[in-house]
Amino acid sequence: MKKILSLSAILSSAIFLFIYFPHIILIILITNLTISIIKGLLQVYFSSLKVSPLTYHYPDTEPFISIHIASHNEPPNILINTLKSISLLKYKNYEVIIADNNTKEESVWKPVQEYCKKLGDKFRFYHIENLTGFKAGALNFIKKETNPKAQYIAIIDADYEVDLDFMKEASKYFTNNDIAFVQFPQAYMNIDKVNIGLELEYQHFFQTYMNMANHFDCVMLTGTLSIFRVDILKKVDFFKNYITEDAEIGLRLNQTGYRGLYVPKVIGRGLIPYDISSYKKQKSRWALGNVQILRDSVMHVLTDKNLKIQQKIGLISQLSAWINFTILPIFTILLVAILRLVPDSEYVLMHKIVFISGFTIFLFLFLKAISFYFLYRNKYSLIKIFKAYLVHIAMGSVYSLAAIKIYFMKNFIFERTNKFINAEITINSMRDVMFEILIGFGSLILCIYHFVMGNYKISSILFVISLMYLFIFYVLKELSHTKKLSLKLFE
Repeated sequence: MKKILSLSAILSSAIFLFIYFPHIILIILITNLTISIIKGLLQVYFSSLKVSPLTYHYPDTEPFISIHIASHNEPPNILINTLKSISLLKYKNYEVIIADNNTKEESVWKPVQEYCKKLGDKFRFYHIENLTGFKAGALNFIKKETNPKAQYIAIIDADYEVDLDFMKEASKYFTNNDIAFVQFPQAYMNIDKVNIGLELEYQHFFQTYMNMANHFDCVMLTGTLSIFRVDILKKVDFFKNYITEDAEIGLRLNQTGYRGLYVPKVIGRGLIPYDISSYKKQKSRWALGNVQILRDSVMHVLTDKNLKIQQKIGLISQLSAWINFTILPIFTILLVAILRLVPDSEYVLMHKIVFISGFTIFLFLFLKAISFYFLYRNKYSLIKIFKAYLVHIAMGSVYSLAAIKIYFMKNFIFERTNKFINAEITINSMRDVMFEILIGFGSLILCIYHFVMGNYKISSILFVISLMYLFIFYVLKELSHTKKLSLKLFE
């Protein structure tokens, strides 16, 4: 009820501003366009950067590495598969600590506990009830249980299979004492040429922003496949009130003078969510969590005298990477179209408002296309690049809403990514994309109406908006294939 009232208040305020203070709307849209241009051009520039060369050396002896896995309600066969891949590592000097927090069903966590016993003393399993702080709370708990001999801590997600040389790769990049952590890219097992658009859309972030961070010396963390020096990680805890605890601790370490490295080499593969609800929740958590950090830290970053200008640009760019600024112009066009404000001569600023809104949308689409093309032009075909582009545009509503939601949310909930496969996933798919369907087909209906009325400018913008939202059906198609591949992996 509160959400409905808040939405009604926002809608009423917007209509009031349109009618009585259109100049304010125009100023807001111009500001939004300016930010969008800066962010879009930076992304194109980041996409064109060459891969930053890294130095490394293999330690004379195997350093002791503690592997940490935080788990909550994970399918036991998937987590057991992760533990099996670790047990086969070409490495001897390590331990594995699993913290299962707040999983209610004993049938889910008990098989993992029993499997750890079979693997031997290197593997320790903890089931904790009433643990607060989501994943951050679990990681803080594990840190306290770390073997005192450990020199490095590696964090792995519960659905990842690591390569046999994972440990050797993880330790060889700590070439000097100011390197606090090393981050490897996320990659996925349940991918082939049919649903490659999903993976390339993920990789766009790593190959654009994380590579940039190496150039600008401002690497942040993205969670799994992160390796820390123990002496540094013991000085800081993961903050429980942030839903992207990895990015937040990475920011703090950068601000205290430590360095991070991004290594563009795949050393482990996990699972892309195979239902649209979990996929959207994951994307929303990443975008919303980073905007949460940005909201709380942007002034500290901008005024931090210890950070260079390129570091400030890089840190803010990483935190805002998932969001876009299309929600305001899209909302504006829809409101103008519904209220039929364009033809009325009384609202002389409406044509300017429509032009700025449309220009923002078209420019966003153009710059995003250039970014994807620059990044992948020498690696993939145009068809595969276009697939990734479609996925990214279709998720635009999730990304763009993050910057709006942040100011209406007091309590943040860590949305766990579902790994269970059941019949309800398919049944509920249409319900989970109802927002995109309503906006997409609603825009299409308004497009046809205004075209018949001769308002060709706004009609063309509405048509593009409808496509942006209806691309969600393409995401559903790729996720459907992802589910099939996932079933084959664990059948």
